[in-house]
Amino acid sequence: MTTIRSTLEQTDWPLLAQQKLALIEVIEICPTTEQTELLQGLLHWIDALQDAAQAEGFNVVFLTTDD
Repeated sequence: MTTIRSTLEQTDWPLLAQQKLALIEVIEICPTTEQTELLQGLLHWIDALQDAAQAEGFNVVFLTTDD
C-alpha cells in the first residue's frame, strides 16, 4: 500500500515543475472557458501539493514567478 509520504518521496519535483509550466502554457492558449477552468483546477491542485510538500520538508522545485 502506497502512502502519501512515500508518494511525495518518489515525486520527481523538477519534472513536476516542468509539467506545471507546460500546463500553464496550455491554459494560456485554451480555446474555451470550460476547458480553462478544468485545467486551472489541476494547476491549483499542483500548487497546493507543492506547498504542502514544501511545508513537510520536501525539496520542491518552483519554476514560475507565481510560486
